[in-house]
Formats: sequence, C-alpha cells, structure tokens
Amino acid sequence: PRCHHAAFDPATGASVLLLEDLSACRTQDFVRGCGVADAVLTARALARCHAHPGPGHADAPACDIDLGALWPDYPARLAHLLPDITLPPRLLTLGDWLARDGGAFFAALARAEGATRLHGDAQIDNVLFCPGRGAVLIDWHFCATGPGGLDLGHFLISSLAPTVRRAEQARIVAAYRAALKAEAPRLEVDIRLAATLKLAMSVMATLRLDNDAPTRRAWRRADLMRLIAFCEDHRITPDDLAAAAG
Repeated sequence: PRCHHAAFDPATGASVLLLEDLSACRTQDFVRGCGVADAVLTARALARCHAHPGPGHADAPACDIDLGALWPDYPARLAHLLPDITLPPRLLTLGDWLARDGGAFFAALARAEGATRLHGDAQIDNVLFCPGRGAVLIDWHFCATGPGGLDLGHFLISSLAPTVRRAEQARIVAAYRAALKAEAPRLEVDIRLAATLKLAMSVMATLRLDNDAPTRRAWRRADLMRLIAFCEDHRITPDDLAAAAG
C-alpha cells in the first residue's frame, strides 16, 4: 500500500487515510445473493488470507459478541422487525446454548489446531471484485482467531441463496482447498461450526443496527432465512457442535 491521500481536521480530530484505489471494483447485492463464480473468487481470497495469517493473530477469540447479554432481547426485536417469521426450535436451542456457553466455546475455537486469523464477518457486502485481482476483503472490524472454515462457512451461510448453496457448496469448498494448499482435514466440520458465528453476528446486527428501513428489513430477512435453512439442512444441535469443537 501507499498513501494516495491523507487529511486531518484539528478541530474535530477526524482523519482519513487512503491507502488503495479500489474505484474500479464492483460489489454484489446481499439480498439477491452471490453467484457461483464470485463465490469461488471469494473462497480463494479467504484461503489466501488463512494461508498467510501474519503475526499477532492469537489474541482474539473466534467471536467476542456477548450472546448472554443480547439473546434475551432478540426474539422481541425480531418479532417487531419481521413479525411473519417464527424462529424454529433448532435455532432457539442453539441460541440458548450460545447465550450460556458461547464465550468458552469461541475461546476454545481460537485455540484449536490450525487456528488462523479470521475476517470474522465474511459476507458478500464485505467483498469487492476487482479487475485482474479477483476478490478483495474489506471491513475487518470483527477480525478474530479460529479455524479458517468458520470464515468460509459464514460466507456460505450468509451470502448464497439456500438453493445455490446446496447445489454448489462442494465446488466452492474445493476452490478454497485448492487455494489454501493445505490438508484442512476438519474443514467440513468447521463449516458447520460457522452456524454459531453467523447466529451471533445476526443477533448483534438485529439489536444494534438501525433495521427499520424496508431495505434493511429485507437484508435481515435474507440473512435469517439463509441461517435457518443451513441449520435445518445440517440438523445443527449444540451437542454436535460442542463435540466437534473438542
């Protein structure tokens, strides 16, 4: 990177530092969902990140969102935003478990064999597609530590329509493996574990962001319905996840 522009306002303390020109890149619409070709590019970008995590990645748990504090208020807020959606028992059970044991669970994932630096919020609206460069990951606010499959699973859950994910997940995972150039024997397990990260992020965003505009409600609906479909497809239960996490 190099400095394209820098400015500072001494009156307010506001500053800006532009290190890369990404104006030629394109985005994808979250509600519509990601196409297969762009999903493959994103999987390769995640693999490059996970293969070369850099120093200092062992400091943060796989997710530091306090579900214990947020979960009790989630059903009521969701009922206000999306009154036609009823949370299925499987998702409610998963949320209850994470609210109770999520801190220890995510801390254990950060210490798991093969843990690396995670983007932490790998979804299509945090990806740019740049000519000649493929996918570029932006918005590292939730950077954390854990198995790379958590990022890949988070992306598969959040960014692909369930019909596309079911049909193309094997192809996308194969692209990730090829770019990672490592065995990753637990990858499929870690992709399932990503349901916990996705639920934590969804609960936080539902309670902490302004979701009242119609476009934001559509975003929350797509996000939640994709998560529900993944949990039902894989029959996600707390006991299975706890055992898989070791």
